[in-house]
Amino acid sequence: MIDESMLKFKKMFLLEANKILKREKRSFEIDAQNEHILNFIYAYFSNSNILENKFNGRLHKGLLIHGSFGVGKSIIFEVLEILYKKYHFKDFAVKNVNTLELMDETIRYLSNPILSQNDETLYKKYSKATVHFEDLGLERKIQHFGNSIELMDEYLLIRYNEFRRNGLKTHITTNLNLEALKKRYSPQLYDRIFEMFNILEMKGTSRRK
Repeated sequence: MIDESMLKFKKMFLLEANKILKREKRSFEIDAQNEHILNFIYAYFSNSNILENKFNGRLHKGLLIHGSFGVGKSIIFEVLEILYKKYHFKDFAVKNVNTLELMDETIRYLSNPILSQNDETLYKKYSKATVHFEDLGLERKIQHFGNSIELMDEYLLIRYNEFRRNGLKTHITTNLNLEALKKRYSPQLYDRIFEMFNILEMKGTSRRK
């Protein structure tokens, strides 16, 4: 089941996805393992009523997409970045942030002796606008003033507060399933995941060839 708004977004999405993959001499694959989640994505970003009526999704929540390496999680947000540059539609405006790069940026920030006593400034930078955190779980804990900090716990709990206050959306792609996320991060964050996100599993094995 697909409506006109979904169909329009699907055409735009697939066009840009295939342009990206053409550089790798492959095309965007749709099959039984990813068709359902892709239809969810089409409904979500086209604001279709089908999102709630058929997929039991919630537009006010972000997306948490988990699955194995190479199944096609990150390309969704690569395409959105391209679509926003072309069409400037606000629902496509997502800042892509790799968690490994964010960890390095945070370490540099906290190592600055002038700023190290005022840690909230960098956190505020990432508590605004819609953000996609890519590869959640690949980052390691960092040390600051003798304390071990689970970096993404900090960022995501701050964004949760903004979600509650202002409806701020966060998107996540990760190779960790829900059980692994529960073991890795704090109980406070894990409990809030279900309130913040539509949780989607992208099944299958790597499509990289």
